[in-house]
Amino acid sequence: MKDKILFLFTAEFPFGNGEPYIENEIDYLAATFKQVHIFTRNYGDGVMRNVPDNCEVHSMPKPSNKIDIRSLYASTLWDEIILNGRKNVNRVKVAIKSYSIALQYYRYIQEQVKLNEENISIVFYSYWLDDVAIALALIRKNSNRYFCVARAHGWDVYDYRHAFNYLPFRKFLNKKLSKIACISQNGSEYFAQKGVNNTAVFRLGTLQVSPPNFISNNSFFTIISIAALIPLKRIGLLIDALSILSTKSISFKWIHIGSGPLENDILRKAQQLNEKQYLFLGQKSNKEVKNILNERQDNSVLINVSETEGLPVTLMEAMSFGIPCIGTAVGGVSEIIENDINGKLIPSNPTALEVSSTIENYISLPQEIKIKWRKAAYQTWQNKFDANKNYDEFTRFIFESKS
Repeated sequence: MKDKILFLFTAEFPFGNGEPYIENEIDYLAATFKQVHIFTRNYGDGVMRNVPDNCEVHSMPKPSNKIDIRSLYASTLWDEIILNGRKNVNRVKVAIKSYSIALQYYRYIQEQVKLNEENISIVFYSYWLDDVAIALALIRKNSNRYFCVARAHGWDVYDYRHAFNYLPFRKFLNKKLSKIACISQNGSEYFAQKGVNNTAVFRLGTLQVSPPNFISNNSFFTIISIAALIPLKRIGLLIDALSILSTKSISFKWIHIGSGPLENDILRKAQQLNEKQYLFLGQKSNKEVKNILNERQDNSVLINVSETEGLPVTLMEAMSFGIPCIGTAVGGVSEIIENDINGKLIPSNPTALEVSSTIENYISLPQEIKIKWRKAAYQTWQNKFDANKNYDEFTRFIFESKS
């Protein structure tokens, strides 16, 4: 019997275009819990996506950047400063700001708990290991009656991706959260090296539209990239690689999905290619992305040249359509791409020539080898990234776990 309610904390879902993969997960959560309260930090920007009937959406108050003086006396903050900030004033500033914001979220969440006092079984779930997760750790510090879990992806795992090589309160989160749910084995192992060991691996997943068609008679090759147009995605490097490829007698079309602050620069840079060789589709919904992959699965490859990653869902999505992938060996990418089996791993900091050569080598493979790689890609998705399996397992874990 469904006798628990869930407090789910997101960055912007169900508004806007961010966190598209919660769209898959929310159905499993709603089917398991009596009620799901979605607390979003999006303040009404963008169209609200559909959520199940037993979901109620709340916009969390925007936290003040003004430091709460009371927070400066907290033992949790001073423990963090002593541990990580004694010789780095910048880290001290980051910790103080983070704790002050987390404290505001904590007070807001406490108010919401009081409004649901009749529901003694509340499970707290933060989609990110961020300031809200710190607030949940504070909830657990003051009461062990609640189960509090947070997912950990990429930017919220690897401290080298941040200023001063620092993410605050990792040890506190490790000690006080009921569990940290890493989306990749690589993330879990990275945490272990840092002394954060209260982790479990629960990978994300995607839903299949239809089984792939492995028969291919299409000689025209499609290169697909799905990424925000921001520096760490290195789409400019990909364009340089495609520019090299365009000098060869190879017919290809590059399709990019995604937008961002570098869009104008990237569009200008793409002009070094023939206008028939590329197509920018801009931001697309998850459903639209699936339709594009389904239409283009025949003789195509998805490529990711990011500087850093967690475990890219775009690669999972592509493989569900039997599309092999090329990706930089960063984060958990090697947990998806098996070299020369379902795709190709390239160095973490490749040259344009290395990227171009890798694409060319795949294009030149005999058709029977390409079909073998396609079948292996689909098998990888079935074994590791099927949302039906992964989200069911994670939902049962947080529903059945005791505080």
